[in-house]
Amino acid sequence: VCLLDAPVNIGRMVDAPNASTFFTIRGEGRGCGFLVTGGINMFTTTLPGYNTSQKVNFENITFRASAPNYPAYVLDDAKFLRMRFTTCDFHRIKLCAATKYLQTYYFQGCTAYGWLGTFIDGVNGGYDIKIDGFIAEAGDSFVSIICNDGDGAHPVAQVTIINSLIQSMRKLAVQVDRCQGVVIDNTYFEGNGADGSPDIRFATTRNLANFTPNGAIK
Repeated sequence: VCLLDAPVNIGRMVDAPNASTFFTIRGEGRGCGFLVTGGINMFTTTLPGYNTSQKVNFENITFRASAPNYPAYVLDDAKFLRMRFTTCDFHRIKLCAATKYLQTYYFQGCTAYGWLGTFIDGVNGGYDIKIDGFIAEAGDSFVSIICNDGDGAHPVAQVTIINSLIQSMRKLAVQVDRCQGVVIDNTYFEGNGADGSPDIRFATTRNLANFTPNGAIK
């Protein structure tokens, strides 16, 4: 395990020829990964703006915070585009708190456990978020992608959660709004909303389309 006391900079400029393929960070052996003991974003970029660094593939990595009450995140805001997480584990840490839109984040066979706050938190829309085979347990909230940037801003478009488990969230499990293609399919919900929140909440019903509620929704 690598202890981080400052963010790691990854500068892979979006659409640059030398960043056209994925850069892979792969763990070999059980528990390989990164640990923080305070409020740190594990990965950031010094490229200016948002959605400016791209195509990082994390495989078999454990991301861990030593305590859940730290404002600790794997990624810094919405600075990355076209990200992939395969068989990764997240312990007491959240993925991101995005003030700009998120785009093309893929998760396959990952787990998350024991965080405070919202695991994927976006307030200015999101595009092409694919979550498949995810086990999320004992957090506050799993996914909240909404749009607080006025009418005509970025929607929640093509967000998919399939073949997953979302269990024992203390608050709501999933929140979206301004939907243009949201699919939740073959996903099991249990024991969420200790504060009275539902499993799934639509913050508004504007542009609601192509929503498939085909899990165990209470």
